[in-house]
Amino acid sequence: ASDYGIPQNRRRFFLIGKNKKYFGQDTRLDFTDYTSKSYTIGDAIKDLEDVPVTTNIADSPPKYKNLSISRQNDYLKRIADSNLIYNHLVTETSEIVLKRFKNLKPGQNFHDLPAELKSTYSNSGRTQNTIYQRLDYNSVSGTVVNVRKSMWVHPSLDRSISVREAARLQSFPDDYFFEGSRSAAFKQIGNAVPVVLAHKIAEEIKKQLLL
Repeated sequence: ASDYGIPQNRRRFFLIGKNKKYFGQDTRLDFTDYTSKSYTIGDAIKDLEDVPVTTNIADSPPKYKNLSISRQNDYLKRIADSNLIYNHLVTETSEIVLKRFKNLKPGQNFHDLPAELKSTYSNSGRTQNTIYQRLDYNSVSGTVVNVRKSMWVHPSLDRSISVREAARLQSFPDDYFFEGSRSAAFKQIGNAVPVVLAHKIAEEIKKQLLL
């Protein structure tokens, strides 16, 4: 995904079939037109740092103070298409979870925590490296899965990543509203193909249909 201007190191296999009745043997889909620009987690979500989050799905979306157009990067120019931020929801934070957040630096995860903060896990050694991953503004993210279950940590704030921030990493436009519970929203985002990548695939297929 990062080859197409998405701030996420997501690798996926796509299998596309064709009906030889309508398409010849020489039909080729070319997805090698990579973008020359790459974007970081900071490009995608840093402007949301001062926007208040909520744990209540019923809350109205907070007002979003748009950056001046000159300060926006090309990634935000494409997806930051709303003056309201929907689904800026986070999971409630318990005392021990907050302590874990405070102990992690960008790039670190659960395995970097002191032993006393791992005590609630029966077998902490088998915990995946994606658990309690504190993101780094200067890097791209790993594959966005259900980040609520993985407890991804904000790059600079001691809280989890919000639904909207996860959606930004998946290149969903800001005017896209996720229905259902907070858990359902995180699951929808994690299961999705990044929007910008899906658009690239659709464009290439469209070229073949119009030949």
